[in-house]
Amino acid sequence: MKNTFIRFLLATLAITIFSCSPEDGEDGTNGIDGIDGTNGADGTSNGLGIIAFSADVTNEEAASIIAENAGKNTHTIIVTNTTNLTTLDVSSISNLVILNVFNNEKLQSISLSNLKSIIESATINSNPVLENINFENLKTSLGNFSISNNNMLNTINLNNIIDAQRISISNNMALENIDLPLLSKVGLLTISNQENLTNLTFPNLMEISSFSFSNNDMIEEFSLPESITTDPENLGSFSINGNQALKTIVLTNISNAGRISIGSNPNLTSLILDDLVSANSSIRITSNILLNTVSFASLQNTLSIDISRNEALASINFDALQQVNSTISIIDNAALQALSFPLLTLVGDEFRGRITMRDNDLLNTISFPNLETLGQISSSSIDIRANTLESIDLNKLAVVTDFRLFSTTTLTTANLSSIQDFDSISLSRLASTEIDGLITRLVNITPLLTGKRISLRGTASSQAITDIETLRTNGNTISIRD
Repeated sequence: MKNTFIRFLLATLAITIFSCSPEDGEDGTNGIDGIDGTNGADGTSNGLGIIAFSADVTNEEAASIIAENAGKNTHTIIVTNTTNLTTLDVSSISNLVILNVFNNEKLQSISLSNLKSIIESATINSNPVLENINFENLKTSLGNFSISNNNMLNTINLNNIIDAQRISISNNMALENIDLPLLSKVGLLTISNQENLTNLTFPNLMEISSFSFSNNDMIEEFSLPESITTDPENLGSFSINGNQALKTIVLTNISNAGRISIGSNPNLTSLILDDLVSANSSIRITSNILLNTVSFASLQNTLSIDISRNEALASINFDALQQVNSTISIIDNAALQALSFPLLTLVGDEFRGRITMRDNDLLNTISFPNLETLGQISSSSIDIRANTLESIDLNKLAVVTDFRLFSTTTLTTANLSSIQDFDSISLSRLASTEIDGLITRLVNITPLLTGKRISLRGTASSQAITDIETLRTNGNTISIRD
């Protein structure tokens, strides 16, 4: 807060100096504030630290101020709320700490053609007629570089930028092309609300921590170069959401990520992230109505999985997945028929684990053949509601707090051969053989089950009915109905 106040105070003083008006005085000749280099005191100037423009400053006045006051000492340029300035050209500056250009009524062009580095931030925002931004020699941006809400902007020259901490380009309605040909490393890249953007390229990008690509209505493909890697010390989020024309996502060679969110891309048909090995936060694939295929063929671990409301989704591949540290949620994917997690052994952490599957109208097979642990100490739950479900495999799962399975068709295969510790189990529409097998297993568990709640729907054999009475005698609550 203190630093912000000091910057505001300095900026205000500078603006007061350089906002031109008829009352501006003339350089004196009294030997005190006379002409630089002739009074024995000023000498050759290295420039002011802060240069600021506002109000009715003209192009000519701005050019004169820059010529007289820009130099090696200049670290901050502020251009705000000008009413006559149409061109800003600061070619004498090679390094800046801060550049702020915003709310300039007539500004059409910005050129810092010799600027090589920005230390803290560059913000170019809400300049309604700005058309051209030229940073042709900028190589490094160590802070936040933001270009936003410039409705007429059609050209951004960042042809030599190599390394940036954060680049954000958003809400520039006329911009059709973003080309970053030499960009090699970026922390966070955000491209959003660019309604006319049709081309986005960064062919030499080698390292990225996070990106957000959202609400760009015209672009059909988002891809990262095959040479790309992520910074293992700084894994952020990968977000691709709300892009109306997007058909293809290419994220080859991304092996590690933080959060992944792919949502509301109505023309996206496939999502292949087969090189991804680890995602240390959530994976969310939601509301992509034409998405048919999702593949994470090499993924071994992640925090959570949410795949929901993808109406055309027919295939999901998590063949290498071994560990999910919180929850799995598969909801409302109308075309999905089968789910398999062949190597998954753990869902949850020491506090809880949860698997939820519902409203997947055609789902008939669910397989977790190696799942052993669902949560480790306290609560865990499985909630499956699938009207067409015929087969479920939880062969190795021994412990679950609450297990609910509802289907309107008869479940012909329910492999629960290791189940032995639970609070409640509710299974509907089981084949008689599956009821008999489950009851036989439960009545033979040692030590004896007690205090459990069991609800079954189906027809039990006479032996199963006898065993059910034994379970009740041991202090369990059991209901069974056809």
